[in-house]
Amino acid sequence: MRSAKLIDEDFQITSEDPQYASKRKAACIIHRNITAKEKLRKIFNQQDTIKEHFNCGDNFFCVFTVSSEESTKENPLLKPEDTEIPMLKKLLRAYNNTHTTENANLYISGALGILSLIQGYKNTNADMRERFDLYLQLMNNLQNTSENMQEYFTTILHFLKKHLSNGAAESERNCIENAKTVIEPKRKDGRGFHRTLAALCSNDGYYRSKTGVESDLNRCLVTSFRASR
Repeated sequence: MRSAKLIDEDFQITSEDPQYASKRKAACIIHRNITAKEKLRKIFNQQDTIKEHFNCGDNFFCVFTVSSEESTKENPLLKPEDTEIPMLKKLLRAYNNTHTTENANLYISGALGILSLIQGYKNTNADMRERFDLYLQLMNNLQNTSENMQEYFTTILHFLKKHLSNGAAESERNCIENAKTVIEPKRKDGRGFHRTLAALCSNDGYYRSKTGVESDLNRCLVTSFRASR
């Protein structure tokens, strides 16, 4: 009381009170605790580094000046709430409940996540298996169809080569005789032969007279070729 310059009136007590001594001691304990709290809060509020990493509200930093000795006495000087042990117990229970709830939520969330992954894997695996089986079936059908088409086209190719070769050979053998049917003069006096031949050569083997008569040397030369189909 001397160091803090306190008097009885500050604690609202008088020396005439039969419990003066105990009340003054209890008041001094409470005053000392309040002073200690204020000093600790002042020091904490100066920690700028901590405030940068945490959202420090009014209730972020809790200080408890517990009096364990007073709480266990048969005739304590302080009331139970003045020892601050009940308040500390309440806060610790709240922290414990919060931590337990968070852990339970995290565990449940993790378990649900694992179950979702397992179910998703099963569904995906079944879907992928179905798609893979369908892919194999399509590939097998495509390969079989491709082999059948290749065999069919090979047969057609051999058929065409055979008949084209026969037609080409036949046309080559009969080209002179066939050409004569177009080039030889139609008139007995032979007139017009050179004129027709010149017209055919100038028009790539095709000529049409003024009277509408057509002379097609190309068509004539492939007569045997076309007949061999």
